[in-house]
Amino acid sequence: GRGNSTGSKRSSGLRNMLRDSTSETGKRTLSLESYRSALGNGPSSEGHGPLHDSVEHIASGMTHISLDENSARRKSYVEDSVQFATILSAASDDLRQLQSDEERRGYLEKRIHSLNRLLLKRIVSGRQRAAERLDQVKPISVSYPDCQRTIHFPSTSGNEKPLRILHILTDKFQLLQSRERAPVVVWMECLESTLDSCYDQNIYREDEFLTARMQNTELIRMNAETSSEQTPESPVADGNNGLRAGREESIETSAVCQNGALAVGHVRGDEDAESSATALRALVFGKSWEIEQSEIGRVSPFGVFPGYRLVRVISKAGDDLRQEVFALQFVRCFKNIFIEERLGSLGLTDYLVQCVTADSGIVEVVPDCISIHSLKTKISGFTSLWDYFVKLYGGLGSKSLEKAQMRFAESLAGYSLVCYFGSISDRHNGNILITADGALVHVDFGYMFATSPGAIEFEQAPFKFTAEYVKVLNGSSSQCYAYFANLFVDGFLAARQHCERILSLVQCIEGTNLPCVGDGEESISDSLREKFCLGKSDEQCKRVAMELIESSREHWTTVKYDEYQFVTNGYMK
Repeated sequence: GRGNSTGSKRSSGLRNMLRDSTSETGKRTLSLESYRSALGNGPSSEGHGPLHDSVEHIASGMTHISLDENSARRKSYVEDSVQFATILSAASDDLRQLQSDEERRGYLEKRIHSLNRLLLKRIVSGRQRAAERLDQVKPISVSYPDCQRTIHFPSTSGNEKPLRILHILTDKFQLLQSRERAPVVVWMECLESTLDSCYDQNIYREDEFLTARMQNTELIRMNAETSSEQTPESPVADGNNGLRAGREESIETSAVCQNGALAVGHVRGDEDAESSATALRALVFGKSWEIEQSEIGRVSPFGVFPGYRLVRVISKAGDDLRQEVFALQFVRCFKNIFIEERLGSLGLTDYLVQCVTADSGIVEVVPDCISIHSLKTKISGFTSLWDYFVKLYGGLGSKSLEKAQMRFAESLAGYSLVCYFGSISDRHNGNILITADGALVHVDFGYMFATSPGAIEFEQAPFKFTAEYVKVLNGSSSQCYAYFANLFVDGFLAARQHCERILSLVQCIEGTNLPCVGDGEESISDSLREKFCLGKSDEQCKRVAMELIESSREHWTTVKYDEYQFVTNGYMK
């Protein structure tokens, strides 16, 4: 208690310990265990005693800075964020002027080096002296709060935890083939922020709050250790630790995957089939993203920090990505509605598309997936998606196959609804991906609402539903097909119930010059409103939804469009 002399001496001793462990710049060197513990609440004092972990107590430990300094920090953060995005997107634009791969690689390495210096400068800015040379500060010497000082990678939704960009891997970038452009894939090491949202007003000064909170948590931990009361063996193990929980979740997920693979092997009862499936997975998808991230993290100086992540992005120049940004917002709107109506996400996948200029930006790479076109070209003697599913997941009766079929059905239902309501066309097999677990992912939304390839609206089906898809669902009379149909109907009714929310999003782009708006003579929101069948009962809407499925199945224009894309652009049908 505050009036207890023994407790007062103990608190005074702890303060002296903290003061002695403080560096010249006023920052303490804390262990990784302290970093992890700091992100939870530690042993709770329930508001009693001098070590109460309250907002006021945390704030009291922070470095007091003037309003001018605060504004300068915010200005510097924004400027560095813009500079990073500009350099990254400009690199793709500049590469178009270079002819040979050797020239392009040399130029790109210099650009990446500049970006890494920018990131390192931000990371060490809190303790860097003017006399110090930046190249003398090694990444391995930085601490966890230092890493939370760097710029963040925008999340797909502003309400998700942002990722701090730490470093770009210089040996992992990829130059993509393109006739007119020079898109490039870069691998970024990131760290999950302790903030809950990109909208947090302290996004540019998170390190201050984190350092202050860690100091308080360290005090609480040491006080608890010297207390006569029984305490948990470790605040890391028992504390409500968000980042620690994230790591445990990753480990659990890995274990589930391993157990699932063992179960599949047991069901198959055929080691040769399991070995063949493993080889097929490696051929199609290569090394899994989880393993890739783990291996790189083990040798990275940043890999020891909890919340360490790898992110791949494509830097593109010469492309107007504004419509792509809207399309992903449209997809996300449906995804959120389905989740709220307890339908799950219906397999809809979020990924980031960020405009940097009017004709450049970055696109996040979806891990562990491949376009159906590439899938069919990679596998020698490819026959059908159904044959691929059987070889990869096992024959009929395999639990692994059933799970893959369910994921396929769910994603087919979700994207079919999005494509129908958004009038999304140009759905050839280069624009449809399939993940390692069997789900579909649609990309490249260049044609939607008022636009279509060639402006002739050739694709007349409500959505793409080929004979190949029906086969993966075990035929039109199967339980899997019925599962897909029920999800589609339920999703249709859910979207109808939230139609004003969807319409409000679409109305935001009316009057703009986005291609999907068309010439503006017809309202795209009015056309969309008609699709919700607001004048019909739920039972009537169910029949409408079933009719959409039947009219889409093996539609002749879908077949002919795939043939056209094969002849003109080489996309496998």
